[in-house]
Amino acid sequence: MKNLKKNLTLAIPVIAVVGLLIVWAFKAEKNSISKAELYELLEQGVTEIDLTQFANFQWQKADVFGPYTTTGVIEDTMAIDIRFSSIDVMETEFLLVFADGNKMVESVYLSRKFGDYEIKDNRYLITKKSDIAKLVFHQCGKASF
Repeated sequence: MKNLKKNLTLAIPVIAVVGLLIVWAFKAEKNSISKAELYELLEQGVTEIDLTQFANFQWQKADVFGPYTTTGVIEDTMAIDIRFSSIDVMETEFLLVFADGNKMVESVYLSRKFGDYEIKDNRYLITKKSDIAKLVFHQCGKASF
Protein backbone atom coordinates (compact mmCIF):
# COMPACT_ATOMS: atom_id res chain seq x y z
CA MET A 1 0.00 0.00 0.00
CA LYS A 2 2.87 2.31 0.83
CA ASN A 3 4.50 1.69 -2.58
CA LEU A 4 1.19 2.32 -4.32
CA LYS A 5 0.86 5.75 -2.69
CA LYS A 6 4.47 6.57 -3.57
CA ASN A 7 3.96 5.48 -7.20
CA LEU A 8 0.73 7.46 -7.49
CA THR A 9 2.44 10.52 -6.01
CA LEU A 10 5.04 10.33 -8.78
CA ALA A 11 2.74 9.18 -11.58
CA ILE A 12 0.09 11.89 -11.28
CA PRO A 13 2.47 14.85 -11.85
CA VAL A 14 4.24 13.00 -14.68
CA ILE A 15 0.90 12.27 -16.41
CA ALA A 16 -0.17 15.89 -15.95
CA VAL A 17 3.06 17.23 -17.47
CA VAL A 18 2.91 14.82 -20.40
CA GLY A 19 -0.73 15.78 -20.99
CA LEU A 20 0.13 19.49 -21.00
CA LEU A 21 3.00 18.88 -23.42
CA ILE A 22 0.69 17.01 -25.79
CA VAL A 23 -1.89 19.83 -25.68
CA TRP A 24 0.85 22.43 -26.23
CA ALA A 25 2.32 20.49 -29.17
CA PHE A 26 -1.11 20.10 -30.78
CA LYS A 27 -1.82 23.81 -30.36
CA ALA A 28 1.60 24.78 -31.76
CA GLU A 29 1.09 22.54 -34.78
CA LYS A 30 -2.47 23.78 -35.29
CA ASN A 31 -1.50 27.44 -35.71
CA SER A 32 0.94 27.78 -38.52
CA ILE A 33 1.56 29.73 -41.65
CA SER A 34 3.67 28.50 -44.53
CA LYS A 35 6.68 30.80 -44.54
CA ALA A 36 8.25 28.79 -47.37
CA GLU A 37 5.22 29.32 -49.61
CA LEU A 38 5.12 33.03 -48.74
CA TYR A 39 8.80 33.39 -49.62
CA GLU A 40 8.29 31.52 -52.87
CA LEU A 41 5.66 34.07 -53.93
CA LEU A 42 7.82 36.98 -52.79
CA GLU A 43 10.76 35.60 -54.79
CA GLN A 44 8.47 35.52 -57.85
CA GLY A 45 7.71 39.22 -57.35
CA VAL A 46 4.11 38.87 -56.18
CA THR A 47 3.19 42.13 -54.44
CA GLU A 48 -0.23 41.22 -52.97
CA ILE A 49 -0.61 37.97 -51.07
CA ASP A 50 -3.91 36.74 -49.63
CA LEU A 51 -2.93 35.57 -46.13
CA THR A 52 -6.04 33.42 -45.80
CA GLN A 53 -4.43 31.07 -48.34
CA PHE A 54 -1.45 30.42 -46.04
CA ALA A 55 -2.84 30.46 -42.51
CA ASN A 56 -4.65 27.43 -41.13
CA PHE A 57 -6.04 29.33 -38.15
CA GLN A 58 -8.53 32.09 -37.42
CA TRP A 59 -7.49 35.65 -36.65
CA GLN A 60 -9.28 38.95 -36.15
CA LYS A 61 -6.32 41.26 -36.70
CA ALA A 62 -3.14 41.09 -38.75
CA ASP A 63 -0.41 43.69 -38.86
CA VAL A 64 3.19 43.93 -39.93
CA PHE A 65 5.92 45.73 -38.00
CA GLY A 66 9.19 47.03 -39.30
CA PRO A 67 12.69 46.70 -37.94
CA TYR A 68 13.40 48.12 -34.49
CA THR A 69 9.73 47.98 -33.43
CA THR A 70 9.43 47.23 -29.73
CA THR A 71 7.07 44.67 -28.27
CA GLY A 72 5.36 47.53 -26.45
CA VAL A 73 4.48 49.20 -29.75
CA ILE A 74 3.14 45.91 -31.10
CA GLU A 75 1.01 45.41 -27.98
CA ASP A 76 -0.35 48.97 -28.10
CA THR A 77 -1.03 48.95 -31.84
CA MET A 78 -2.87 45.62 -31.84
CA ALA A 79 -4.30 45.82 -28.29
CA ILE A 80 -2.79 42.44 -27.43
CA ASP A 81 -0.62 41.00 -24.69
CA ILE A 82 2.53 39.27 -25.92
CA ARG A 83 4.62 39.17 -22.76
CA PHE A 84 4.70 35.36 -22.66
CA SER A 85 5.56 34.86 -26.32
CA SER A 86 9.05 34.56 -27.68
CA ILE A 87 9.03 37.22 -30.38
CA ASP A 88 11.82 39.63 -31.02
CA VAL A 89 11.82 42.18 -33.80
CA MET A 90 15.22 42.17 -35.43
CA GLU A 91 16.88 44.98 -37.34
CA THR A 92 16.99 42.88 -40.49
CA GLU A 93 13.41 41.65 -40.58
CA PHE A 94 9.77 42.63 -40.47
CA LEU A 95 7.35 40.81 -38.20
CA LEU A 96 3.90 39.73 -39.37
CA VAL A 97 1.62 39.29 -36.35
CA PHE A 98 -1.81 37.64 -36.19
CA ALA A 99 -4.13 38.18 -33.21
CA ASP A 100 -7.44 36.74 -32.17
CA GLY A 101 -9.07 38.93 -29.56
CA ASN A 102 -6.34 40.17 -27.25
CA LYS A 103 -4.02 37.19 -27.87
CA MET A 104 -1.32 36.73 -30.46
CA VAL A 105 -1.97 33.47 -32.31
CA GLU A 106 0.97 33.47 -34.74
CA SER A 107 3.90 35.52 -35.97
CA VAL A 108 6.20 35.22 -38.97
CA TYR A 109 9.49 36.98 -39.68
CA LEU A 110 9.77 38.47 -43.18
CA SER A 111 13.03 39.38 -44.88
CA ARG A 112 13.74 42.98 -45.83
CA LYS A 113 15.23 41.82 -49.12
CA PHE A 114 11.74 41.82 -50.65
CA GLY A 115 11.09 45.44 -49.63
CA ASP A 116 8.65 46.99 -47.18
CA TYR A 117 5.36 45.44 -46.11
CA GLU A 118 1.90 46.56 -45.10
CA ILE A 119 -1.44 44.89 -44.45
CA LYS A 120 -4.48 45.79 -46.55
CA ASP A 121 -8.06 44.99 -45.48
CA ASN A 122 -6.76 42.82 -42.64
CA ARG A 123 -6.18 40.10 -45.23
CA TYR A 124 -3.55 41.00 -47.82
CA LEU A 125 0.19 41.29 -47.34
CA ILE A 126 1.37 44.05 -49.65
CA THR A 127 5.04 44.37 -50.60
CA LYS A 128 6.69 47.51 -51.90
CA LYS A 129 10.31 47.65 -52.95
CA SER A 130 12.06 50.10 -50.68
CA ASP A 131 14.74 52.45 -51.96
CA ILE A 132 17.29 50.78 -49.67
CA ALA A 133 16.43 47.30 -50.97
CA LYS A 134 16.69 48.52 -54.57
CA LEU A 135 20.05 50.17 -53.89
CA VAL A 136 21.55 47.21 -52.03
CA PHE A 137 20.41 44.63 -54.56
CA HIS A 138 21.37 46.77 -57.53
CA GLN A 139 24.90 47.42 -56.25
CA CYS A 140 25.59 44.05 -54.64
CA GLY A 141 23.34 41.62 -56.41
CA LYS A 142 22.49 40.00 -53.08
CA ALA A 143 21.28 40.89 -49.62
CA SER A 144 23.90 42.43 -47.42
CA PHE A 145 21.81 43.08 -44.36
